[in-house]
Amino acid sequence: MPQINQREKTTRCGGHPREFLKSPNLFNPYADACKGLREFFAANPDVLKRAYFAAQQVKDHADFSGAAFNATLDLDRNFAEEYVEWLYSGDDIPSRFDDTRNYEFLWKRANYEDLMTGLIARIYQIEQEKRLLWHSYSQVFFQRNGDQPVDAQVEERQNLILSKLIEQHKDDFEYVSFLFGVIGNFSYDRRRLFVALFLQHNRRFEEFTKLQLEPSIWSYVGSEVPMLQERADFYESLLPLLNTVDLLKHRQYVEQGVLQIKENIERAKKHDFMED
Repeated sequence: MPQINQREKTTRCGGHPREFLKSPNLFNPYADACKGLREFFAANPDVLKRAYFAAQQVKDHADFSGAAFNATLDLDRNFAEEYVEWLYSGDDIPSRFDDTRNYEFLWKRANYEDLMTGLIARIYQIEQEKRLLWHSYSQVFFQRNGDQPVDAQVEERQNLILSKLIEQHKDDFEYVSFLFGVIGNFSYDRRRLFVALFLQHNRRFEEFTKLQLEPSIWSYVGSEVPMLQERADFYESLLPLLNTVDLLKHRQYVEQGVLQIKENIERAKKHDFMED
């Protein structure tokens, strides 16, 4: 097979990186242009990052799979943190509801632990500085679009990272509370695991009551009863964790919450009956 010198190789693939930027399919994962990002911008990652931010600025959703994001991250390990810094640099607060990208590829990287730990810390720092207390953007990195279940390997890695962070920051309730802003949107079983972990390190009642134990937004179709019943079941599943004397107030707090939900269930049943 004949060898191709560097100049010939560059010409065949589009020439100078700045010429390469003119491709209309630069961030389309199915286009040859996107597949060559690592090669063409190896010596010019800053040019690629500026192009990426410019595409995002005009709401270019071509990189729906994150292939270009991942390629850019290969060239600059700090790109993920720079990306969230760029998001928060605008006049509008970034909304997790506007980001439909599946970020599981970040959790499948070999360096996922350092990458995600740094990314979570940076988001926390920014949101603390801006005093953003609800709907943290960090949730987009933990859930698939439409709240679909995450890949089994990804879930295991997420649980590992979050568990380590809770243990490392057990004396920093603000940070742990921030993490529960993500955890509160998990499935019931996953949430219960993290509540149990929290109680191993922190049994202060006032702080327990401040944890986000449920999704920040509820939705249902048809009758409200099934959704309310699931909520009641979740809180009842926490009761076995609260059987010690020093957790008596915690248990009473949860039991009261269950009673209130069950009262809402009865009201919802009456409403459904009247609607039929």
